Amino acid sequence: MLKKLSKRNAKRQAMDYIIYIITLVITVVLMLSFNMVVFSEEISAIIKEPSILPFLIVVVSIMVVFIMGALVNHITVFILKRRSREFGLYMLLGIENEDIAGIFLRENRSIHGFILAAGLFLGTWFFQAVKAVICGMYAVPFSFSFEVSAGAVILTLFYMGAILGISSVRVKRAVRKLNVRELIYFDKAASGDGSGEAKDSTPMALLS
Repeated sequence: MLKKLSKRNAKRQAMDYIIYIITLVITVVLMLSFNMVVFSEEISAIIKEPSILPFLIVVVSIMVVFIMGALVNHITVFILKRRSREFGLYMLLGIENEDIAGIFLRENRSIHGFILAAGLFLGTWFFQAVKAVICGMYAVPFSFSFEVSAGAVILTLFYMGAILGISSVRVKRAVRKLNVRELIYFDKAASGDGSGEAKDSTPMALLS
């Protein structure tokens, strides 16, 4: 029953937060395509002499990880805020905190799985555009050649896994410690509205 409920809510959440999904798909696309530049033997042959381009790409990728980590955490809290009364109702019906956290995480895993699959697929094609730009910079004729770098894929999955995993763990810990009242007033605590008692609510302390 909980699995069916999770799948239904994941589909609904995907429609409600399509901008969030598109943003993360674009992030995966850019990360993969830039990482493929670092691992591509063809690009190395085009550049020939030592270049700081791979180093710059790695630095930019790490900066993107921190920026997107903050964004994902913010959006995840926003989603929890939107769903807090629903989860409070589940708790009133006798569903344990652990199961509620499981519902939320299963929904996120479904959405994150779609994001990674779409991003990796589109990223391999976007890499061709990046390669065309580099060929133009070095006055080398561009030729389309489809390639997938295992190293680039693994590095991209590591980056995204860190971004999504840390946020999921923090939310799971928070939901486990919530009670009905905190869920019902979570939206006020998250927005800073309501009484001072609501502002000091446990969810915000755990997710800040």
